[in-house]
Amino acid sequence: MKQNHSLILRNRPVAAAAVADHLRHALRHLCLLAMGFWLLALPPAQAATTAWQGGGTDMNWSTDANWTNGAPTPTTDVYFEGTGATNSPATPNNVVSTNAVIQSLSLFNETVGTYHTTLINPGVTLTVSNVASSGNVLVGGDDVLAAKVITNYFQGSSGASLVVLATNMSMTVRQQQGSGTKNYALDMSGLDNFTAYMTRIYVAGDGGTRPAGTLLLAKTNLLVLWTTNDVGLKVGYTTGSGMTQGSLVSLGVTNAMFCDYGIGIGLLREGGTGGAILNFNPLTAVGGSAYFRNWAGTGPQSYWLIGDGSSGGYSGNAALGTVDFSLGTIDAQVSQLVVGRNQNSGTGLAAAGAQGHLTLAAGTLGVNTAIIGYAMQNYGPAAIGVVNVDGTAQMFVTNSMQLGRFTAAVTTNGASSAVLNIGTLSSNGSVTVTGNITTTTNANNSGSSSEIHLHNGGSLSVQGSVGPLSVFDLASSTLTFDFGSSPIPVGAVCTVGSLQTAAPLTLNLLGSGLLVGQFPLIQYQTLSGNGGDDFSTVNWPSLIEGYLSNNLANSSIDLVITNVLNSGGPAFSAFGLAGDRNFQMSGTGAVNQPYRILATTNVADPLSRWIEVDSGTFAGSVFSFTDLSSTNYPQRFYRVVTP
Repeated sequence: MKQNHSLILRNRPVAAAAVADHLRHALRHLCLLAMGFWLLALPPAQAATTAWQGGGTDMNWSTDANWTNGAPTPTTDVYFEGTGATNSPATPNNVVSTNAVIQSLSLFNETVGTYHTTLINPGVTLTVSNVASSGNVLVGGDDVLAAKVITNYFQGSSGASLVVLATNMSMTVRQQQGSGTKNYALDMSGLDNFTAYMTRIYVAGDGGTRPAGTLLLAKTNLLVLWTTNDVGLKVGYTTGSGMTQGSLVSLGVTNAMFCDYGIGIGLLREGGTGGAILNFNPLTAVGGSAYFRNWAGTGPQSYWLIGDGSSGGYSGNAALGTVDFSLGTIDAQVSQLVVGRNQNSGTGLAAAGAQGHLTLAAGTLGVNTAIIGYAMQNYGPAAIGVVNVDGTAQMFVTNSMQLGRFTAAVTTNGASSAVLNIGTLSSNGSVTVTGNITTTTNANNSGSSSEIHLHNGGSLSVQGSVGPLSVFDLASSTLTFDFGSSPIPVGAVCTVGSLQTAAPLTLNLLGSGLLVGQFPLIQYQTLSGNGGDDFSTVNWPSLIEGYLSNNLANSSIDLVITNVLNSGGPAFSAFGLAGDRNFQMSGTGAVNQPYRILATTNVADPLSRWIEVDSGTFAGSVFSFTDLSSTNYPQRFYRVVTP
């Protein structure tokens, strides 16, 4: 029997709720967990060990004969190894028939084709509690095992739950080292509830040599991860080269994850087949939901790192990460989103960089800063980042989006790319960026590409500049530029190499400070389509009149503002004495509309007795006037009128 006195725990389920009620239910669970800690934090005792052997007349955990050292107690380390395993996958061979508390749970069977399947009876909770120790909560062994695929199961319906309370410990699911096909899988998809209150969860993510792991979560999952120096859920992080297998975490129907540092999927050298993947279980969780917040439940997680090799140098292996939420709905807040960032190295081949993919189909993702397709150093391996937003999904970027950072490269480094797809996989989808969408180019890298594809009812809104893009592809979609209170921009709002347009397109223009004039909205090098003419609908800001112009001589679609109306008529906006004591004033009115300034010494005089002291035309919707004779009067009143 293997023993690990640093402690080895296992899995545990829980119950959450519906998406809109995630936070309320999660807080309720936190209260229950706190009570559980008080009840279960017993004075440390010498841990006993017992291993399943299945020698009793039934399969119950409470039967002493089923264990090598009797039925487990709250201070027992529990092991499932080769003895007592069955040859039938997903067929229960041990049953938690009543509520039970143990100190650790380790699944170490190493014979291919044998399985342990733990059935938790309806309404029963198996609790793994250790609040005193530190180390790993290990699911799967840390042995050097060549070419082995091992799967174990947890099952249970009608409120069956697995709960892990281990504030200083981590959970690890993986098959370590070896060559060929290998994987350790823990399948909890047949279990109702799983609750984890611990430091972090590693699925082939503990930095070992060529690990591979699979974790299929329960139907309802509450993950409260306490880590203060690393992402809470790390899937696919290896320090060794020669990866052949990928790793996977599949969410259940209802999921809530509270963690300050967030998630990392496909890090450093995770270059196995398919890389590392986080998704909704396609067999059991279609239409599921997932809620992501910081540990307190009040704000964003720090990082989502997807296909990020930046923590190490070039090794010959790529960092491959995919987060595919296309089968469910998410509600997530993240400070920094990284999708596709290569190794921190100045050497490398095309296949050894980083590839990150993020797909959203429903719900909202709020991000402070988004980084997509980011190359760390000159002449490093390629960095590829792709973000897909479709369906009813909404992505909000409150600061800025770095859509490609391309450093100097040669052909053997491979071509880096940064791609934002909206509405291209199915239809619709919305992205709002309250800031700039920026691409950093390099004269010694002509092969890399930053692209935005906006199709099939998709919507992109930007409050800032865009580019320089390689490709801007718009078809049957909506583009919004929000100028805020800024006047006419200096230079093009969007710059692009290849502009592709296909009607019908809608252009929304927002802004309160725009003035009469003409400026390039989108400047391009090549145009496919009819450019501005493909925008069949243009919605202008209130009181702004104008049109779009295909400025072929400038290779641009220009915004031409012909009039800025003043809904309240002409008005004074400022006045006072100049340095020479003469009275001066300024104000606003409708663009190009004539005006007159009238004056009198008696405000009660009828309009016919007011005299005209100035006249003109509102240029750019403003006017100014200094009355050089004002010092000749003890008092004088003014009004601005339009003929």
